[in-house]
Amino acid sequence: MKTLKTIGIFNIVIGIIAFIAPVKFYSIASKLFIPEVSPPFSFDAVQTTTFLLFIPGIVLVINGIALIAMGYKLEHVPEMKAYSESGGYLGKVKGVEVDSGELEKVEIEGDEVGIYQKENMTAVDDVVLIKEDEKDIKEDVKQHEIVGKEVYDESGSYYGKIESVTLDEQDNLLEFMTIRGDSRTIINSSEISSSNGVILVNRE
Repeated sequence: MKTLKTIGIFNIVIGIIAFIAPVKFYSIASKLFIPEVSPPFSFDAVQTTTFLLFIPGIVLVINGIALIAMGYKLEHVPEMKAYSESGGYLGKVKGVEVDSGELEKVEIEGDEVGIYQKENMTAVDDVVLIKEDEKDIKEDVKQHEIVGKEVYDESGSYYGKIESVTLDEQDNLLEFMTIRGDSRTIINSSEISSSNGVILVNRE
């Protein structure tokens, strides 16, 4: 993670240094346009060339910011949890492997330690979602009466519909997962304040 942030800072520094070239070019080229002398090119050409010279620096700065952001994100990997698509808790993310700034695999420590390639992951954000075989989903998913209900907090914010639930051995609700577009949220059952029609949650 420190390596990513270091590379990001290096890219930003190089990008800022790269801005010197177009600034100097513009300054020198502008001085050529004096009443006594008319250069063999227009001022529009100077502006266009200056803009093109800025592009490498801009790309380096943006890339650097992205790498730093990823570095900070991956620092919190030990706090991330992994779930199956059906909502089953798999464990905590123990480690990750990054190649060229892209997540390649994750190591998840639960009842067993498992390593999952990026092809087996459907989403990586605040939680990691791991793909399941269709057969496993049919066998393992436990349906619950609240699946499919809409979820709001007490201030009226919409979290989406409940996609799956996690139950304990006595089939008591532990937590549930909502989906809204590409966004998924894990909510603890203790946060439910009302389940009459829609689900209201109290999230601090």
